[in-house]
Amino acid sequence: MTTSLSDAAAGILYATGAASFFLKRAGRGKALILAYHHVVPGRLIRDNRLMTGMYLSTESFEEHLGFLTRHFRIEPLEKIVALIRSGASWEEPLCAVTFDDGWKDVNDYALPLLKQYAVPATVFSVRGMVGLQGPGGLDGVFEAIQMTDRLVDIRSGVAEIDALIWSDAILDRVEKARQVINRIRELSYDEFMKTCAGINRYLSGTFDLDGIRWKYETMSWDDMREAQEQGVDFGYHSKTHPILTNVPAALLEEELTLPLKEYGREGILLKPVFCYPDGKFGEEVVAVLRDERYMGAVTLQKGFNDAGTNPFFLRRVNIHEGNGGSLSRFVLSIGIQNR
Repeated sequence: MTTSLSDAAAGILYATGAASFFLKRAGRGKALILAYHHVVPGRLIRDNRLMTGMYLSTESFEEHLGFLTRHFRIEPLEKIVALIRSGASWEEPLCAVTFDDGWKDVNDYALPLLKQYAVPATVFSVRGMVGLQGPGGLDGVFEAIQMTDRLVDIRSGVAEIDALIWSDAILDRVEKARQVINRIRELSYDEFMKTCAGINRYLSGTFDLDGIRWKYETMSWDDMREAQEQGVDFGYHSKTHPILTNVPAALLEEELTLPLKEYGREGILLKPVFCYPDGKFGEEVVAVLRDERYMGAVTLQKGFNDAGTNPFFLRRVNIHEGNGGSLSRFVLSIGIQNR
């Protein structure tokens, strides 16, 4: 009932023009940065169990691009960051489109639409995830919970995580996975690594993963070169995508240093703009980014950016089928609810 009321309210606000009017006023002299992850045909979202907050249909994405090109001047993220760093103000509402993690479906499904609408975009690449062919890390946790017949067979090696997985309190497997993953994110670095490794060993050793590999394929170097040739920029998203606030200080520099030479050998020009994995950051992380001469970094904190925004605390709205699956919900999410 809550969802239907929300959809109805969004529809009314959009149909009456109120949502667009608010967005126009809120966006004047501001920059909107959007975060996407996966873009796939809607049938794949309807027919599969997928991690919440990560997927958007191609049908919805095309609607977004149509709306954005009518109401914003869409610029590469690097250009917006440079403008903010200059301290100069502007009047026209700006927008940057970004994608986290470098999933191959962005190349397959989003890139043709970006080209059709002449929209620049930035993909945040994880060095350790280039060319992946299957689930790992927290994605493997999600799939293990979906695929097993007996949850008690999953053993991470961390007692509180195992107890949460085995509990009968949450019957819906997608919701159970969401709660388990959120708890794993709170673990210390060593326990995080131990938990993910243990569950992924169980997953790969128990199941044939061929049927789900499509969900977790990432861009290869060839895919990245193709995207770059069509105007896509690449920023950095860390070496292994850890929760940076939990990473020991001795490992932070290794996670954050821009691998310019390595990417350069593959023909990829990395832009000095960072994306905090899971949006998590702290003073030590920002200090390393400054030392490494990044221009700025994007968060997952909602809101608009202006000339006074700290370039290392850039606000960004995460968009997925839940808040962007209709144009009315999308306009509400980037406008009235974007604060």
